[in-house]
Amino acid sequence: MISYQKRLPPYILLLCLVFPFIICLVRGSFFLFHWYTTRDVIRLKRQHVFTETKKKIKIAAKMRDTSALYGIFITLFADRYGVERSEISHDLIQQKRVYLSKSTCTQWTIFFSNITDQAYANRYLTLQEQEELFKGALMWLTLFQKSEQS
Repeated sequence: MISYQKRLPPYILLLCLVFPFIICLVRGSFFLFHWYTTRDVIRLKRQHVFTETKKKIKIAAKMRDTSALYGIFITLFADRYGVERSEISHDLIQQKRVYLSKSTCTQWTIFFSNITDQAYANRYLTLQEQEELFKGALMWLTLFQKSEQS
């Protein structure tokens, strides 16, 4: 007796060939979605650090608290470099800011010395000197933020 095997319907063969391809597309789309959202979160965290720092500087300016600037900048650098606040030093900041020109580094050193003196020595500043210190803080923050974006 001759037995005939039934042929598989063509849609099952098509399903067997297309199903792995569909699985790869779905997994790939999940991977791309996760990558895109994670990348976006990192960018938003970077922007958030600078936004929060700017708010803190403005609050300190309203309260005329020049001694707070040192802590604000130390917190900014600790958040940006992913280290503890106690690990931040002038040398570490200089190492990370190698893209600054020599004259800009000198100006940063003077500004950082001024806010360090204000934080620890708390010397008396006139109203104009306080305003210059806060304007300088916002200027340095803007410079650092622009350099991070490029």
